[in-house]
Amino acid sequence: MMKLKHALMVWLTGFTVSVLGSVFKMESFSFASEVLLAGMLLQMLGGILILYKLITHPKVQDFLNQ
Repeated sequence: MMKLKHALMVWLTGFTVSVLGSVFKMESFSFASEVLLAGMLLQMLGGILILYKLITHPKVQDFLNQ
């Protein structure tokens, strides 16, 4: 099963690719839109994985019921 650190690495990779894509967009490279899209998709996937890990963690229910 995927650990939380792996989900965070996916999200951080997406963040890095998005920043790189925005720099490419400022420099008017033709492939900047695709790089931005890839970065945003990685960020979305990482966010979903992080939420899944948090929701399925056994101690979250105890925390939410306090």
